[in-house]
Amino acid sequence: AIAPETVDSTEGGVKTAFMDNRVILNFAVFRAVYENFQANNFDTLNGVVITRLTNAGNVSTTGLELDWLIRADGGLTINGGLAVTDAQIEEFRDANLVLSSTRRGERLALSPRFKASLGANYEWEPEAVPGIIHLNGQVSYSSDQFSDIGENPLLRIPETTIVDASIGISDKQDRY
Repeated sequence: AIAPETVDSTEGGVKTAFMDNRVILNFAVFRAVYENFQANNFDTLNGVVITRLTNAGNVSTTGLELDWLIRADGGLTINGGLAVTDAQIEEFRDANLVLSSTRRGERLALSPRFKASLGANYEWEPEAVPGIIHLNGQVSYSSDQFSDIGENPLLRIPETTIVDASIGISDKQDRY
C-alpha cells in the first residue's frame, strides 16, 4: 500500500487580449510542492524487470509560462510559447524507505528546464480554387532531460527540436 500523493500549489498570472482580440498574451508563474510523490521504480522479480508504483519522496516544481497569439491581416496567425521549469527532488526515499535530503536538488525525470514553440498558420482563398488553402508551420524545442531520476549521462535525453509543416484544403463552408 502507498500513501496518497498531495500537492500544495500556488499559481498567479495574467491573461490579456488587445486590438479587438487580435493579440492574446498569457503569462503565469507557479510553484507546487508534492508530498508522497508517486513514481514508478524499477525492481526485479524472479529475474524479470518490473515497475512498482511507490511513494518516492517529496518534490517541487517552480516556473513560468508565456504564450501568445497574433491574428495578423490577410489570414496569417502566429503563435508561440515558452516554459521555464525547475522540477527537483526535495527529499527522496533511500533503499530502506527512509526520507533523506541527500539527493535534494536533483532534477526530476522527464522534466526539461526549457520548452519553446513558434508557429504560423496562413489561410489563402485563391479565386481559381473553390475552397481555402491552409499552410501551417511549427517549430518546437525542448532542452535536455533524463529518463529516470538522477543525472546519469546514460539516461540523458538530448535537447530536441522538431519542425512540422502541413498543407490542407477545406471548402468555404468548412464541411471538409
